[in-house]
Amino acid sequence: MVVLRSIFAVMVGYMVMMVAVIALTLIFVKTMGLKSGNPTPGYLVLNVVYTFLAAAVGGYVTALIAQFKPMSAAAGLAILMAILGVLSYRHYTGLQPFWYQVMMMVTPSLCAFAGAALYVRNQPNTP
Repeated sequence: MVVLRSIFAVMVGYMVMMVAVIALTLIFVKTMGLKSGNPTPGYLVLNVVYTFLAAAVGGYVTALIAQFKPMSAAAGLAILMAILGVLSYRHYTGLQPFWYQVMMMVTPSLCAFAGAALYVRNQPNTP
């Protein structure tokens, strides 16, 4: 049952992150008047920032739901994010700036760990 709860925690944490990223992307693309396929450098920086924050929230939610060994569940989320980051990197090679691709491939996993660590740090007795 603990394993199923951890898997569920990873799924929910990832969904929370993705919903936040999609919603913020739609808001900023609309408010910044961006055309499809032509992101500005300012938008890319903004996208990196809110993706990192969303990843941290996803990690926090994952740890909250997992309860037992929350950092292990966060590791599952981080691995999932890293795998999807590599796939995205391969898909968008040459279409997006290199710095952006590397940031989006590596750092969200670390931010998910940071969010889970924040949850763990604020718990009195986390296993």
